[in-house]
Amino acid sequence: MMNCFDDFIVLSWNVRGAANATSKRHCKELIKKYHPSICVLLETHVQFGRVASFWNRLGYFPAVIVEANGHAGGIWVLRSGDNFSVSTVDVMAQCATVEIKAGSQAWFMSLVYASPIPSLRYQLWDRLISVRTMVNGPWMLIGDFNEVLLPSESSGGVFSHVRAGKFGEVLSACNLTDLEAKALNLLGTVTFRECGTWPKN
Repeated sequence: MMNCFDDFIVLSWNVRGAANATSKRHCKELIKKYHPSICVLLETHVQFGRVASFWNRLGYFPAVIVEANGHAGGIWVLRSGDNFSVSTVDVMAQCATVEIKAGSQAWFMSLVYASPIPSLRYQLWDRLISVRTMVNGPWMLIGDFNEVLLPSESSGGVFSHVRAGKFGEVLSACNLTDLEAKALNLLGTVTFRECGTWPKN
């Protein structure tokens, strides 16, 4: 299944500032190593126009840009190559959902940077449930959800059973399978989460 996407790689990074020299250097290294078809940058801190030429030189061009509000938020979906298409399904400040097509095959992806403010995250949870009705194929969510499901995933602060329960309810309502939080040592410890629903046939 999905043979057109066998070598398709999505790289997603909560960069915490997309214009500084260190972030640019790491982006170059990651692209050289993984050759992603799509790069997603979260918590960008700047407008895309400031670094558009940098990404163009790397061969990446904007598919969806949700600009940061000052230092808050920011979701950039950048693509490379012309053997697939990316179309926008839904956009809000905390999430961009796209449909990716190659030939007769298609799947959906939501790129998430959830607000660190719990009351605003609830708006995202409601929006994802709404987006579920727009998705008619395989669907993957990836990004920084600013929420955990289990106490063992919490790296500090007080674990909230109420907020974790709400997060779990959203995954269930959207028929998503949690692929668990993972940590990468890049610029310190970066934790991200993937969730998805993917037909087995």
